[in-house]
Amino acid sequence: MKFPLKNYRTFLRILFWSWVLFIVILMLLPISGPSQLSFQGRDKVVHFTLFFILGAFFASARTNPASLFRSFKKNYPTYLTLLFAFGLEGAHLFLNYRDFELLDSLTNVLGILSGMWIGSYLWKRLIKK
Repeated sequence: MKFPLKNYRTFLRILFWSWVLFIVILMLLPISGPSQLSFQGRDKVVHFTLFFILGAFFASARTNPASLFRSFKKNYPTYLTLLFAFGLEGAHLFLNYRDFELLDSLTNVLGILSGMWIGSYLWKRLIKK
């Protein structure tokens, strides 16, 4: 039985917005405690992974993921997603229990861009066949 494409996109959109909420909770709540990761730069890996998954969900939930990087003039949802990645780290400037790091912002944006690229590639190669 083939899964209807419309239902698949709806499911991915719900997944995308749930992941956005999850990221906001993780990034803005004061979370303290020992981390299981013990290497330097673990924070960057976590940022990249969270936003990579967000970018992949975003690319898959779009009506035409293959056009994500073709037309930059009318690609407002992509701009808003990138602004979200940068702005969420910027919100740390106003929270006394979080630290703002420009490298975290860059890692967020790189995670989203690579997730969008991989997500649109997978959509084109696997789903569209």
